[in-house]
Amino acid sequence: ENSKFNIISFGGSYEKLFQESVKYSEETFSQALYAIKTFEADLGSTNILSPLKAIFRTEASSKFPRNIFLLTDGEVSNPELVVTEIRKYSDSTRVHSFGLGSSSSAYLIIETAKAGKGTSNFIDDGDTSLDLKVIRALREASKPC
Repeated sequence: ENSKFNIISFGGSYEKLFQESVKYSEETFSQALYAIKTFEADLGSTNILSPLKAIFRTEASSKFPRNIFLLTDGEVSNPELVVTEIRKYSDSTRVHSFGLGSSSSAYLIIETAKAGKGTSNFIDDGDTSLDLKVIRALREASKPC
């Protein structure tokens, strides 16, 4: 109710759902849900660094603590650079990482969450604990960085 959000899909390139983060409402939630349901894995390789840098270029708000929920089913060629970039902003941004499926990089998921003082989660096909993992990450997101 008193939060802002945005969704950024990424691959070889990235796309923001909204130009800037928007206040949560029934309308913005519906728009986001529709967008997520129509996502296709068609943006190429897994380049996480570019969208992260775009996020970090915008100043974090003290009124709206910044949390990133990173969901990926792949690996990156530069995991150390991704971890270093997240660590630079860990005082103002928390990162919660979710590895989707068996081809996600355990190193990337665990280390990005550590660097971002967040949670790491792995979700396999048919995982019945998905709700619990998301709730745990949301609880952590409500804590200060």
